Amino acid sequence: MAIFLKKSTGDYYVDLYVKGRRKRWKVGPNKRQAELVEAKLKVEIVEGKFMDIKKSSNISFSEFADRYITEYSKIENKSWYKDEERIKLLKEEFGTMPLSNIEMKDIIQFKAKLLNREKAPGKKIRPATVNRYLMLLKGVFSRAIDWGIFHGVNPCRNMKALNENNKKDRFLNAEEI
Repeated sequence: MAIFLKKSTGDYYVDLYVKGRRKRWKVGPNKRQAELVEAKLKVEIVEGKFMDIKKSSNISFSEFADRYITEYSKIENKSWYKDEERIKLLKEEFGTMPLSNIEMKDIIQFKAKLLNREKAPGKKIRPATVNRYLMLLKGVFSRAIDWGIFHGVNPCRNMKALNENNKKDRFLNAEEI
């Protein structure tokens, strides 16, 4: 947190970072008033009453995933049945965790588990499949934010998709030669 004077206007500003986001307020030409505003903001942040911070509900991932399927996916997506199948695996991983406790590191660990998982003996899950799970997870969090259930930043926002190698070796048959 900092107080600074903008020389061009002669006004004091309070500058602070909350959850990685920069907030700045113009207070006016009085330095004492800026110090009081800064002290008040510090107290609000410590008490969790800061004006821009909303408490996320403690809804579990599993509960919200069910709601996502019934209220969004079945209505908006023709392929909702695929979402429903993928959600089962996501529920195994994140089931009872509250949405607000799921972080990017948890998603990275899930991604690594998927890449090492076998879908059939001797066949691992392909990167394209992992990308579909990540996109579904990203969609779940986006919907939670839109519906006002989750008030944080989407933990999937900076997740990069894996490179998909969809090339297949094709052999010419006798007629094509």
